[in-house]
Parts: sequence; C-alpha cells; structure tokens
Amino acid sequence: MTFDSQRAYRITAAKYRPFLMKELEEKYGTSFLDWTFFKVENSSYFTWLEEQSCGIIGNKSAYVSVIGCNLTLDVFTGSTPPEIEFIG
Repeated sequence: MTFDSQRAYRITAAKYRPFLMKELEEKYGTSFLDWTFFKVENSSYFTWLEEQSCGIIGNKSAYVSVIGCNLTLDVFTGSTPPEIEFIG
C-alpha cells in the first residue's frame, strides 16, 4: 500500500490505543471490527501536528487510519481525498 505525498505518519501498537477502540465501538457498535480504513476528523493529533508544523500541514491534508489486529497506522497525506494505491 502506498500513499501519495504522505506528510506525516505514526505507527502504534493496538494495545496502546484502548480508548480509540472504545470510542469506535460506542460510535459504530462492533461492526467496526470488520473495517480497516477510517477517515479521521476533528483529531487532537492533527491539531497538534498543525501547530508543530507552523501551519505547513494545513487543512488540505487528509488524515486516515488503518487499523489492524496489532497495529494502528495514522497517515497524513497531501491531498483530499487521499490517493491510496494497493500493490500486489
């Protein structure tokens, strides 16, 4: 999987994101367990990153999360909607 013009990313072990899982379950029930890709809005991480970059990240970026069994990948891309290419 490749992302166009990724500007920032973070990878976190799922065991360190229990509040994320709880929030998703409260919003979507357990059906979210079958999903992998999420478009993220109103994120404190995005706000922090925008402040740290002195606004370079900007509101034209897209923030997506890929949630797997063991890891969560958060990616900021340079386009909205993000362009994602799947390889192989």
